[in-house]
Amino acid sequence: MMELQKGEGEKLSSSPSRKRAKTEEESKQEFPAAAGAKSVYLFACHLYGPNAHVLYVIDTSPLPDPSALPVDDSPMEITPPEPKEQPLDPLVEFPRAKFPMEMCAVEFDSKLYILGGKFDEPSLGGPARLPDDGFCPFPGDVHIFDPTCSSLKVGPKMNSGKFKPSAFVVDSMIYVVSGCLARPDDDSLVRFEVLKPDDDGTGGTWTRLEDPPFKRTLFTGHVVVDRQVFFSTLNGEFFCFDLDSYKWWRKTWGEDGSPCWTKLLSEEEDPFCDESWEGSIRSPFQGCPKLTEDGTLYSCYGDFSVASFGQLVANNDNSWRRRSQEEEEREEKMFDIKNFLSPDVIQIHRELACATFSLAHIGERLFCHVLFGNPLKTTTPQNWYAQDPTRCYANITMFEASEDTYYSEDKGCTFFRGKLRQSALFVITTEGCTFLSDAFTLPS
Repeated sequence: MMELQKGEGEKLSSSPSRKRAKTEEESKQEFPAAAGAKSVYLFACHLYGPNAHVLYVIDTSPLPDPSALPVDDSPMEITPPEPKEQPLDPLVEFPRAKFPMEMCAVEFDSKLYILGGKFDEPSLGGPARLPDDGFCPFPGDVHIFDPTCSSLKVGPKMNSGKFKPSAFVVDSMIYVVSGCLARPDDDSLVRFEVLKPDDDGTGGTWTRLEDPPFKRTLFTGHVVVDRQVFFSTLNGEFFCFDLDSYKWWRKTWGEDGSPCWTKLLSEEEDPFCDESWEGSIRSPFQGCPKLTEDGTLYSCYGDFSVASFGQLVANNDNSWRRRSQEEEEREEKMFDIKNFLSPDVIQIHRELACATFSLAHIGERLFCHVLFGNPLKTTTPQNWYAQDPTRCYANITMFEASEDTYYSEDKGCTFFRGKLRQSALFVITTEGCTFLSDAFTLPS
């Protein structure tokens, strides 16, 4: 295993052969300051090759305890050395002949639930099928990854599969919604349902919910705030699903020019149908923002930055909620308070074509920013779409976010300070375009 350069003199390594999970006592003996540390799991989609998806893991247990680090947020005076490339091997493979493409994953009870998607055609490596054999390209299967044994278990089957789905957890229940229909006239799929898993997570019954009032919207990210779920979409819209009323809303510009939430009532209001998205407000976040212990949201912003959004309000039970109308009159709204991570914290070690990115929260304002994708072909450096299909890079930056902010006159915006903790570069052998679906943190 090759070593990585980083400021604190520690090592960040991949864990391709996690045959046995370490006991709590072993972890304390090996890394006394990192007991309770988490690993970062990368759930990736491979457009070509034998696998539809692959799950990778990066062990962060060598990280020092953030509470023991000096709180020095001064800018770096010396550019950190570029880390050496490390191979990143698959932890769990999802063969294309057995698993569908474009599945989604969601964390629940320190496990990953992986579900939805569509099988590829046999000519592309998908499962064989015969005419009139009742084959459904949208499987309702649910796969549960348990990091303690690095294995897949079979979960309770959905009422139907989901095409390009998004999943989230509220009140110990798993919700999954189909982003769009495979075809505009295909209403055979149950598009929205919910599961309350049993104690071991492998049982329970899915309950069908009312279909969303749109059929062609593609979700690109979401965040749960109290009992409301905010979604970003492929064309930049900002949606909200309210779990108390079970209604969908879209943020638009009102007649007086101020932002407001407009209820979605019918398919005719779908932005792809009537072009009404021209009056919509773009989503303020990208991917799936992370909620920290103090109620601040952090999200990827562009390929190379991170944005934070204003703190939420603490309830008596230590949960978080959005500000009330009275509180919003005294302070700006949550998503309108946007600060950016101070420049030069995110380390970019390779130029990637059509890179995807994600942000994982390890805890105590310690984050892992992942920039993921195939490099450019060296023979055609001016063509951003000419990718090297044989390699994929996972560019990793560990940083600690500070509560301190400052305003930049040159940039015309407010920044929050960040402290670089680690920088790493992993290389994956691939057979085509690869993108990152999401990144998760689970106990090591």
